[in-house]
Amino acid sequence: MSISQAWRTRIKLIIALSLPVLLLLGILGWYKLFREVPQPPFENEAMRFKYGSLGGESDRGIPYWIWYVLPRIFPEYLPGAGGYKSFGMVWEPGQELPVGFSKKTVGFPRITNNCASCHTATFRTKEAEEPRVEVAGPAHTSDVQSYLRFLFKVAEDPRFNANVILHEIDLVYDLSWLDKLLYRYLIIPLTKKALLEQRDQFAWMNREGWPDWG
Repeated sequence: MSISQAWRTRIKLIIALSLPVLLLLGILGWYKLFREVPQPPFENEAMRFKYGSLGGESDRGIPYWIWYVLPRIFPEYLPGAGGYKSFGMVWEPGQELPVGFSKKTVGFPRITNNCASCHTATFRTKEAEEPRVEVAGPAHTSDVQSYLRFLFKVAEDPRFNANVILHEIDLVYDLSWLDKLLYRYLIIPLTKKALLEQRDQFAWMNREGWPDWG
């Protein structure tokens, strides 16, 4: 066998051995980053309105566990005590998320807001009773602009990094070793980058003389 034939044989062998590995890595990457899992069925249309996905997770979804720990890491950027409740969001007893927020797995759990974040009202007919939630009403307590500013401020903070965020996640949830690698080297850096890009897109709302949103 000539030297050129031997090299061709080796190259073919390398390709034959590499293809299954590349295929496995591709499937694993799709499963961990892009696999879309439908939300569980909602008990009625009102619940779907309040917590249903509008399909924006791939473009503007925030990884759930990052979103979960942000108020713990950056309480000084919140308007008050109570985590996300301090933005005046409607939060029903027993619910994992505020009204107007949807959780859906696209590779990993992600959070997006939906129409209900601006179109859900609460009211009481008696002073001592618990507030009732009315879908499609005006969200007269939610401060969406302050919520956005919070996200932009935390993305600018140097503590928005893998060491700090993963440490805080470890206190409440046990990510697998592979998920920790993905969060450290991919998900956290890309989330920071996406939030800073959104900050630049929303720079107009901070122009001098422009009033805050109602």
